[in-house]
Amino acid sequence: MLTGLEHTVKMKENLAIDYEHFLTGNLKFMALERLMIFSLTGEVIRRTCRHDLESFFYVFIVGCIEYEKVSESKDNSMNDWCRKDLKMNFMCKAYDVMSSEMLENFTPSFEGLKGLGIILRKILFNYNGKYIETPEDCGPLYQRMIKAFDKTI
Repeated sequence: MLTGLEHTVKMKENLAIDYEHFLTGNLKFMALERLMIFSLTGEVIRRTCRHDLESFFYVFIVGCIEYEKVSESKDNSMNDWCRKDLKMNFMCKAYDVMSSEMLENFTPSFEGLKGLGIILRKILFNYNGKYIETPEDCGPLYQRMIKAFDKTI
């Protein structure tokens, strides 16, 4: 079971405040667009279905790289994705995500999922590494992600 206490609703005088006005979530798994906008302007943009799929991608990638410790490997942790300096956090994550090196860091138990990682990255960030904004209808985006998992399984 996954829990995210960082997603709890802000309370003021026993009234729930719309959490969309706060930058909630684990920085390590936060979508690039939300990090970028907040680091540049201090504004919080509404979380979208695309942001959620991107966050899922980061959970998948981090699990494939960090779950199993391999003694002879270098430190492949994504700790730079957790910096308090959100601009640096954004830059480190954007570099890592667009780098082919990131997928080379999958630990031996997850080698068989590299192809899925490549496909998911292409779905979310296009073939040329350009960021894709949230579409009006997220159905096709979800379907492409599900199809990628179905093919792998």
